[in-house]
Amino acid sequence: MKIITVPADLSYLHEVLTQVDEYLESQGCSQEFISETELIIEELFTNTVHYAYANSDHEPVCVFTLDEENGILKIRRIDYGTPFDPTQTEKPDTTLSYKERKIGGLGMHLIRHYTDALKYRRKEGQNILTLYRALKNSRMPSKH
Repeated sequence: MKIITVPADLSYLHEVLTQVDEYLESQGCSQEFISETELIIEELFTNTVHYAYANSDHEPVCVFTLDEENGILKIRRIDYGTPFDPTQTEKPDTTLSYKERKIGGLGMHLIRHYTDALKYRRKEGQNILTLYRALKNSRMPSKH
């Protein structure tokens, strides 16, 4: 299991993505899978930085855990900010042009696209979002 704890500040994004990259490489994941996962993490981290602590007195912290079990990558994002369930956000109408579409919602749309399941819960002042990604076909071909 990999645990990444950083201040909820955009200056830490590179550090978070580097640690995610190293963990997924150590698990033998393909570059495509790693890039998709980094996109998910970047979106979650950026949203946490911009929105989670706007109305909170808690020190702005963001925690990610990554764990692989039985061919499933489990990504957990924890913050102590304002209660917010991103699984309940409205799905954007992607049939509209960017000029017609209201701003926001595309990040969660991308996250839903690249994950197999999402779960949210609020516990002891924490927003806990858990995402699941199947590792099938994500491993690097073995070298023979």
